[in-house]
Amino acid sequence: MFNTKEVKTTNKNYISKYLNPGQHLVKINKITPKTASTGTSQLQFEVETEPVTTEGFVPAEGYSGQVGTVKTVYIANQDQEQQIAGIISSLADELGVREAVDAISADNIQDYATALSSIVCNGEYVYMTINGREYMNNSSGKKGTELQFPKYKIFASKSKVESQGIEKALTKPYVKPLPQEQQDTTTKSEGEVW
Repeated sequence: MFNTKEVKTTNKNYISKYLNPGQHLVKINKITPKTASTGTSQLQFEVETEPVTTEGFVPAEGYSGQVGTVKTVYIANQDQEQQIAGIISSLADELGVREAVDAISADNIQDYATALSSIVCNGEYVYMTINGREYMNNSSGKKGTELQFPKYKIFASKSKVESQGIEKALTKPYVKPLPQEQQDTTTKSEGEVW
């Protein structure tokens, strides 16, 4: 017989030190480029929430809030380059530093990321929508979630969220699940009903 007699419960407030997809108030600590073996590059935004004061929260070393690395798409063509430029422009608009960001001129993505970091990694918090894409870690066999930017309505200033509300100011987050491990190859014959 199944029952709950003598089952002891604990009320633990576990908060992960890492961000999950969602809408978060974050500051950007660092922007770095990553180059794939194919030669294409992406920008990675290292972000942190406001300090978490919940009892029992253990932050990553050197931080006081939840942390995560949010990645752009790899720049393989002009459309993807424009998508990243749109992300950066939107961030600059919401932080009120658009003129300074537009003035950046760099010969390569490393120099651009360094110059961009010096402007937007200023300790100011901004609301951000973070999407996710599930992946399987081959060495551990566990599922993980890679944090990514959506295409639209990614950032919103505190004042915009206060005046419009978070639902109007930002897009809703989305997590792309792992593809099915096995496709159903069974077919039904003509006229067969399942």
